[in-house]
Amino acid sequence: MLFVDRETEFEVLKSEYELCRRGVRCGVLVYGWRRVGKTSLVKYFLEKMGEGIYINCAWLSNTVSLANKVKKSIAKFDETLSNIFWGRIASIEDPEHVLYEALEIMDSLAKTRKTKLIIVLDEFHVFLENVAKKIARIKRESVNSVKERVFWFFKDLLERKNAFWILLSSIGWEKLEELMSLKKGKEQPLLAAFRRILVKPLDIKASVELAMKIREGIPLDVARTIAEISGGIPPIIITLASSYDGASVIRLAYKLVEKREFDDFFINIIKFISELSRRDLPAYIQVLLALAKDIKSPIEISKNTGL
Repeated sequence: MLFVDRETEFEVLKSEYELCRRGVRCGVLVYGWRRVGKTSLVKYFLEKMGEGIYINCAWLSNTVSLANKVKKSIAKFDETLSNIFWGRIASIEDPEHVLYEALEIMDSLAKTRKTKLIIVLDEFHVFLENVAKKIARIKRESVNSVKERVFWFFKDLLERKNAFWILLSSIGWEKLEELMSLKKGKEQPLLAAFRRILVKPLDIKASVELAMKIREGIPLDVARTIAEISGGIPPIIITLASSYDGASVIRLAYKLVEKREFDDFFINIIKFISELSRRDLPAYIQVLLALAKDIKSPIEISKNTGL
């Protein structure tokens, strides 16, 4: 796995892990822009530290989906425990209870390990927002009431110090704090329990280094142009450097855009904006399609999209 200019963040993760082993604190929140390398950093950390569980929560639509991911993850360590857990899940109808069981079983597994188990939940805040709304509808209560119970449960897990928990989030701290906060004036049970690690885009020097690692022999000025165009986003640097054919980097970038090589990055930006404003992603897509058709006034866009 390529690893460029993340030594500082890696060392912070290591030092926090050591603190957890000594019973001081067992939670880290890694946050920053999408595609800047948060997941790569944490997976590299898992690789170097030995054993751990990684679950991407972004696309999980309900608590049973999470439980299924947990079942598969713990089976790598203890298949018997995994089967017992899944049998228990099959008898539970309450989705909130399923969530607690999924988190609890990972903590139970951690207690059996000789080394401190690392548990990574990627984009957990997205999953929590979605399932809290569903649970609130089923139980006919407020979303905040559901989130508050989950926060306190998670805080209890952290305070047991059986596992080293890492949460990853692709939004800024202020917005994350807003999404995970409850009523004004009420204690925030969870965020204060985590050490925050901000992962920023690569700087010019690191971006040049990555481009030259991807494509050996690439001229320095070309690598620098790639670095400047990319904005320090590793996947864009990798795509540009690996596709470089000796022609203009700017023309190469245009060709790659036309071939839709960067669609994933652009859709992530739209998702990011959608999360910040708490609007539905499809609504943003409709507005962008309207703009692409040269429909520019708000009234025309509203008529065209039905929004």
